[in-house]
Amino acid sequence: MKNNTRYVNTITKLSYGVGNAGYGVVSQTMNNFIFSFGSIALGMPGTLVSLAIAISVMWDAISDPIIGAWSDKFRSKKFGRRHAFMLVGCIGMALFNVLLWSTPVSASVALQFVWLMLALLLMETCNTTFVTPYTALGTEMSDDYHERTSIQSYKTVFFLIGMVVPTLLAAVFMTDSNGGLNNPVNYQYLAICTSAMCLVFGLTSVIGTRKIIPRLNERIKDQPKKTSDKLLFVEFFSIFKKPNFRAIIIGYSLSLVSAAFLTGIGIHVFKYTFGMGSEQVIGLLGCLLGAAIISQPFWYFISKKWDKVKALKMALCISMLGLIGVTTLFICRGMIDVNTIFWLLAGAIVFSGFGTGALYSLPISMYADLIGEERKATGFDRSGTYNAFLTFAYKIANAIALMIVGISLDVMGFSSDYLTQPASVQMWLGIVLIVGIFLSLIVSLIF
Repeated sequence: MKNNTRYVNTITKLSYGVGNAGYGVVSQTMNNFIFSFGSIALGMPGTLVSLAIAISVMWDAISDPIIGAWSDKFRSKKFGRRHAFMLVGCIGMALFNVLLWSTPVSASVALQFVWLMLALLLMETCNTTFVTPYTALGTEMSDDYHERTSIQSYKTVFFLIGMVVPTLLAAVFMTDSNGGLNNPVNYQYLAICTSAMCLVFGLTSVIGTRKIIPRLNERIKDQPKKTSDKLLFVEFFSIFKKPNFRAIIIGYSLSLVSAAFLTGIGIHVFKYTFGMGSEQVIGLLGCLLGAAIISQPFWYFISKKWDKVKALKMALCISMLGLIGVTTLFICRGMIDVNTIFWLLAGAIVFSGFGTGALYSLPISMYADLIGEERKATGFDRSGTYNAFLTFAYKIANAIALMIVGISLDVMGFSSDYLTQPASVQMWLGIVLIVGIFLSLIVSLIF
């Protein structure tokens, strides 16, 4: 079996990877801008925005293992175990992405909250329906140790491209001359474009990887389907007891919590604490994501030369060094003009983004290795369920981080009615961002 699955041709890897660009454009639009959309453009209290997001993320986390288990049990000669879910998910993401950003501006705060929460719930359900089986598909495409890393690198590069696209589109639609981050209509233009891309990229991935369905069906033809989901979440804790699985689940979850702080409050820090315009804020986001993309060949090479664990530790250290640079500029911001501090921040963020790039590919590759060992030992291929548990843990941690961000905004007295926030608010915005990222990366490094 190893010889039959060791190598996956480049076209198949590209077809698989491009699906993550489709998922990336809609998920990153949401991650980057949902907090500014709710708290700045709509003027909702930060606690309500974070509550709507946290509820949807908690549901997303719970639904991940359910969808993963269904995908593992699903049998279809035509669609295999994964492709039917991917098809439904990408169509749903495209539709509900537009609905999300159409939250009525003139409605009451209560109606805005309900609209935002329901749209997020529908959106997250479709996200899960696509990405959980999609991720499982990537981990089962090959049984070779280094080939798994190659597949995850393709997937990561396209995901990061998908992450950059909303930033580039925002540079077009969210200029200061047309209201920037304060104008709700700009977010709707962004949603229409990203939904169209999601549909095209998602369908390309479904169609382009169909030829591997017979081989994967052959692998599981004698594997019985699990008959009950009653102990599904109990099973999560049994996996959690295994030291290697636990280390990756906790380390990966905490490392990406740093991204929750960055997207949740980072835009507020750049806009209000550092006093930058919308174009400059978007430029900094582009620096972060661009550095993460160009780092992928480097981390693939280092992981082969040094092993994945050492490479991941090195990446976390690089990310923290970049954050130290941001912290220094935060402390000295009153001594440097805005244009100079923008370029200094861009350099620190590029450095940090280079390290962050490894966090999107190496942990998933390591997790795939563990799943492969489990598959050989037990004879059962349950990639969907295992990957869903990883996502479940990450999203629970993410929901908690977003609630902390939202409550912090209200406690510190942030208000979108002020173009210039009080000095105390500017200071606390920076402190919450820096402390949140530092703690998540340090604890992740320990694990």
